[in-house]
Amino acid sequence: MKVSKRDSIIVALISIVIGALFIIFKSEVIGIAMTVLGVLLIVNGIIHLVNDEEKIYGIVLICAGALIIVAGWLIATIVLYIIAVLLIFYGAMLIYAFFKAGHASLINLISPILMVVAGILLFLNQKGTLDWVFIVEGLVLIIEGVINLVATLLAKE
Repeated sequence: MKVSKRDSIIVALISIVIGALFIIFKSEVIGIAMTVLGVLLIVNGIIHLVNDEEKIYGIVLICAGALIIVAGWLIATIVLYIIAVLLIFYGAMLIYAFFKAGHASLINLISPILMVVAGILLFLNQKGTLDWVFIVEGLVLIIEGVINLVATLLAKE
């Protein structure tokens, strides 16, 4: 399937805009996304109730939306702590396996060490670590968007 030039330009511009939003809002993007998701679930639930569709499903959607809006950050924080512990544990296991093997190249030690460091940073400073993750991802999205935009504009039909 061939993508039109117009569609490629739109996708590139969306990538640039989302990247800029990631850099501007950093980890606040998670809160914004949770709020939007919660509101969408509530609206969808209300539509189900008003249209006399499955009322129980509508109520469940409304409750889930409210829960996400009210406790979304708590849930996200718990998940991030779990991810941090898993990164530390898995990185430590890889470091242990590296030294147990004894014959591996030191280059194979870089990734597990970075994994442990990322896990520790995420565990001790979630907001700061997430801010950097969103800044880096924002830069990647902007660079990718600019490259795709230039490539599309320079491409011959």
